[in-house]
Amino acid sequence: MPPNGSPAQNAVIIERLDRIQADLCKIQSRMDTQENDRIQFREAYLVGHTELEALAKDTAKKVDDHEKDIKALEDMVKPVVWSNRIVSSVAILLGSAIIALVWQLITGQAQVFFK
Repeated sequence: MPPNGSPAQNAVIIERLDRIQADLCKIQSRMDTQENDRIQFREAYLVGHTELEALAKDTAKKVDDHEKDIKALEDMVKPVVWSNRIVSSVAILLGSAIIALVWQLITGQAQVFFK
């Protein structure tokens, strides 16, 4: 075994230190890459988040507009609903009278005279 401080021992130590230094450089490079990736992700997230917020506000505005339109349509339809009910009631009464008359003609309770 060579004595302490011999050139062979120094060469082994220097080689190991060089490997450690290379490994540390790789680790530093990976850390820098990861930091850059984090920064890019955060920027992309903020851009996407901002776009989603704008889209949500736009959608909320459209929903409010649609609700106003629906309310206006409901107000316009109310008179039509009442007139439809009245016309339906008259039609039911008239149809019932015609059915009753036909039934009376069939059963002989009513007669039709032609002159």
